Parts: sequence; structure tokens; C-alpha cells
Amino acid sequence: MATKKRHHYVPKFYLDGFVDPNNRPYIWVYEKDNTDIRKAKAETIGYQKHYHSFTTPEGNKDSETLENALAEVEGQVAPVFQNIKNYKKLDNQERSLFAYFLALM
Repeated sequence: MATKKRHHYVPKFYLDGFVDPNNRPYIWVYEKDNTDIRKAKAETIGYQKHYHSFTTPEGNKDSETLENALAEVEGQVAPVFQNIKNYKKLDNQERSLFAYFLALM
């Protein structure tokens, strides 16, 4: 398996919520340092190479541990975001998971 290098600092599931329904799978992107507005797929924005990588005490570069842990939390919280979007009441577990996710972000 290839080493994960593209680490999203804005979760992809969150970016998917901004997809233009008339122009799937694209999101309209405006960057402060460029006046052009462009379209992009969610997987191509909101990331930085090795954003969650770190060097272990043994001197090895670890690109997986933090990225995998965040991906697990994001997978669990994505349905909670859908519930919020659909105005559904959250139970205590969903509220706790949502708060945990916000703290990590």
C-alpha cells in the first residue's frame, strides 16, 4: 500500500457539502491571493502534503498514524453532519462525537 501523503486539513466529507449540484463533482474555489474563481474536485483542495506527518523517536517519518486516526473520526462524524444538515435532533453520543471532532479540528 502506498504511503499517504495528501493530508486534508479540511475533511473531504465536509468539502463534499459544497459541491455545486449543477456542476458535480465540482466546488467553486476562490483563493485570496488570486482573483480568479475556479472549479475543483474536493479531493484536490484543502490538503497539504504530509500535513499530519511527524518524525518518530526512532527517526522515521510517520505519515499514517495521525492521518488514519483522523480518518476514523471523520468517518464516524460524517453521518452526524448529515443529521445536522437535515435538522435531526442529536442524541448524547452524537453530540459528544461532534464536540470531539470540533476539538480536533
